Amino acid sequence: MAYARLATSYGHLFSYGSIKREIVFKNMRENVDKALLLDNTLGSAYAALGHYYKDKDQQFNEQNNISYKASMKKAYELEPNNPEIIMWYGNSIDADSDERIKMYLKAHQIDPLAPVIMQNMANTYKYRKEYEKATEIAKKNIELNPEFIRTLSLIHISEP
Repeated sequence: MAYARLATSYGHLFSYGSIKREIVFKNMRENVDKALLLDNTLGSAYAALGHYYKDKDQQFNEQNNISYKASMKKAYELEPNNPEIIMWYGNSIDADSDERIKMYLKAHQIDPLAPVIMQNMANTYKYRKEYEKATEIAKKNIELNPEFIRTLSLIHISEP
C-alpha cells in the first residue's frame, strides 16, 4: 500500500505542484511496479497505474486512455467500497454518462464529507449543463469544507 500511495502522491505533486515530468513518471511507475509485485490484488496500485497512464504523455494517446480506463476499472473491481477509488473510477467514465454520477453518489454516500468527491460531482453536473444540481452541491461543499478552495471556482456556475 505504501508504494501505491507514494506513486499516487507523485501524481498529485505533478497535478497540483511543480515537479519535473520525468521525475514524476519515473517514480510513479517504479512505485506502482513495486506495489503490484508485492500485492497484485491491491486496488490502490491499479488506481495509481491508471493515473500514470492518464497523465504520462503531454498529448492525448488513445492506447494510454484505454489503459487508464482499464486500470481504474480493475482498481474498482478490487476495492468496490473505497470512496477514493470509486471516485477515480467515476473520473474515468465519460462525463455525460449516468454511470459516472452513480459512482460519485456511491463514493459520497461512503464518505459524505470528502470535498474532492463533491467537487467532481459538481463539475460533472456543470459539464452536463445541470446547473442547479451543480450549484447545490458546490454550496454544500463550501458549507462543509470552507477551506477547500477548488469549490470556490464553482460559485458562479449558472448558465452563461
